[in-house]
Amino acid sequence: MELLFITLLLIATFTDIKKREIPDAICICVGVLSLFNIHPLGVFAALPFLICAMVNTDYIGGGDIKLTAAVGLFLGYWDTTYGLMIALSFTTIIYCAQRLYHKITGRDAPHKTVPLAPFLTIGFLTAHYIF
Repeated sequence: MELLFITLLLIATFTDIKKREIPDAICICVGVLSLFNIHPLGVFAALPFLICAMVNTDYIGGGDIKLTAAVGLFLGYWDTTYGLMIALSFTTIIYCAQRLYHKITGRDAPHKTVPLAPFLTIGFLTAHYIF
């Protein structure tokens, strides 16, 4: 079950990098995996993402919200929340470094946003195995 969970997160990562979207099928599969050890309150870890997406749709996509909610069902509220903190910290560091690099070189950034699934994967797996 752990290997399947990791595989699904990696598929979400590579799809988000390549196509800038996370397929619903990935989120559904993670949700189905959670049925073996469900943490129903874990879905609330995605609530901050949902609120941010409702305020501004340009920064957080629906796939990120659904993936976080599904992972919350699998990992539980606290592991998911810790994973989000790790993921968003890494995202901030990489985004700032990318912006600084493009400012120094005088180039325009190819994208103004960063795909979030790779960072979510790192954060969720780190939280799952450390906490």
